[in-house]
Amino acid sequence: MAQWSEVAQILMNSRVHVAEKVEHNLIKVSLSTDKGRSQDVYVANIDDYVTFSSIVCYLNTVDVVKLMTSDFVKKIPYGLGAVGEFLAIKHVQKLESLDIGELAAPIAELAHFADYIESALSGGDVF
Repeated sequence: MAQWSEVAQILMNSRVHVAEKVEHNLIKVSLSTDKGRSQDVYVANIDDYVTFSSIVCYLNTVDVVKLMTSDFVKKIPYGLGAVGEFLAIKHVQKLESLDIGELAAPIAELAHFADYIESALSGGDVF
């Protein structure tokens, strides 16, 4: 069973990605992606769940019908949803079932998918 303190320690001591503690139960991990782009993934401890989320773009810039009917979105293994005024890609896992040795995989995959969607929707690299 993973503990949040272990998750936080691994993320904060990473030599691969820069991590920053935003709040006690929230850590921002910055990753480099393709072609000089970057993406931030937020890892949080909420009610014994670890949530991984990455902002894609502002909600008011999205053609929701076009996005939700795209072939790409139909195939992604993560959820899309609103986080305040932003569209974010998310993954949630029970803390007790989190394999601490595989913590990097969902972070890297989420960053990749979020960056791809951000690039496709806006062409920019804001988040």
